[in-house]
Amino acid sequence: MRDDLHAMALGRMGLAAMQLANQSQACPLGGRQYELWQPILAMAMWLDSERSKRNQATLFAPGEDGLTMPSTHASVLKYAQRLCDTGSESLLPEEDFLLLWTLTEKAVRDQQPTCKMILEVARSADVDAMRGVSARRVAEILKRYGLVTDRIHGRRVFRDSLAQLKRIETRYGVDLNSSGKDNVRMVRVRAY
Repeated sequence: MRDDLHAMALGRMGLAAMQLANQSQACPLGGRQYELWQPILAMAMWLDSERSKRNQATLFAPGEDGLTMPSTHASVLKYAQRLCDTGSESLLPEEDFLLLWTLTEKAVRDQQPTCKMILEVARSADVDAMRGVSARRVAEILKRYGLVTDRIHGRRVFRDSLAQLKRIETRYGVDLNSSGKDNVRMVRVRAY
């Protein structure tokens, strides 16, 4: 199968690669699920198209028994949707989520943190998840999500990142608390 896929990639499928990458209609899923499934669904759509062309060129009947072959795209899409619906696995690695959550907390309070500040707060929340992570690594992780620092007064800080963090929430289907609502409310109790 690997050799057949290689041969296909060198042939017609390789020539169609750019077209496949731009077929957004192939994947109705959103967010991170779109990023994961669009290439696979685009290939399935391409295979269905090639099968249809071949059948028309040879005047091939839908099937000897009169039945049509099932759509590869429809089958893969159904499978993808079922996985998305039943999947409970987070789409973000734990350290990424913790760093994004920390940055969101700072952004909601209109603060402009550095990577080092974000790392310190994240470490205080979960030492194990942040073990071995450096400030430079924080910058690399957040850059993957389109969050970059600006140089202000000789320091590299994250500023005006709340809009991007809201897009990340929507895209990845996570709650980063970008609305700023406190999840935990501290109540002072008087002893009598």
